[in-house]
Amino acid sequence: MATDDKLYEWWKRNIPADARLYTQTLFGDRTKPFTEKDFTPNELKNFEEIIQASKPRLKKGLEDQKLEAEMNRRFTDMYSADSAKKLVSMVNKDPEWKQLSAMHNKYLKDGELQIPEKYSNQYALLAQKIGNRYKDFGIGTDNLGTALISQNNIPKIFNDLLTKSVYESPEYLANKAAKNEQYINQGTGNVQYYDYEAAKINRGLNPGDISSNTLGRFQYKTDPITGQRQIIDNYDFSNPSRDRSVEAYSTMNPVEKATNVITKGLKSNRGPFMGLASEVGNAYIGNDGRPVDIKYDPNAIEKKKGGFIVKPIKGGKKDI
Repeated sequence: MATDDKLYEWWKRNIPADARLYTQTLFGDRTKPFTEKDFTPNELKNFEEIIQASKPRLKKGLEDQKLEAEMNRRFTDMYSADSAKKLVSMVNKDPEWKQLSAMHNKYLKDGELQIPEKYSNQYALLAQKIGNRYKDFGIGTDNLGTALISQNNIPKIFNDLLTKSVYESPEYLANKAAKNEQYINQGTGNVQYYDYEAAKINRGLNPGDISSNTLGRFQYKTDPITGQRQIIDNYDFSNPSRDRSVEAYSTMNPVEKATNVITKGLKSNRGPFMGLASEVGNAYIGNDGRPVDIKYDPNAIEKKKGGFIVKPIKGGKKDI
């Protein structure tokens, strides 16, 4: 047993995490979850830094939800069915609205409107005309108006209001935002692929310094009493870019499956090694992966040296 433990520690220290999880899922017991014992201290610290990088996005999403709830409330307060119908008709026939909306969308970057100087007067005049034209509807006078102008398809908002098909009640949206705020404050959240990029930027790292797909997207929560972090995921090869291939392999007999793996893998533009690894993952792991249940103390992790030092092979959970 001691020898096995030493061999596994060597395996963890010397083989990148994405390759380890791939191999252990392919050949191991898929009923047994990956836990904190399957990762090095540096890798656990990396997970924590990625979680920290996800928090600004979650908070921004919460603020957007609150704004949506407020806009919804103000819409329902401001517009009767008749006034909404009138506004839809006017906007549909208004070329200057469409021009202003197109400029707004084109030059809105990272939440900030950056109109080139040579177009600034044109934009200001259009915005003034729209504000005057629709002032009785509250357009162009405050943040509500700005939000409306920035939409690609303004009439849809009001059509939704008229039909009630997807227009949710202000109470529902406000309650949803309040629940999400509570979850965030309690340390519950999720990691998306772009959070890995944010983690790299926060540390001033090059793209090769961390695998963005060892776990890919995952959920996490925090114990309110102990502060222990828990990462919950499923290591598999199921995602929107792979699901069609995974489904196709599931219908093949063993000979067809093996033949297609070899043929597609060798023809892959990623090279024969990565191509074969990717196709093997689609065919023999697919959505039948292994659960992930990682628990650790964030404070203890922060005290460890390292983090973001392992440079895995190109690829990972979703991209091998």
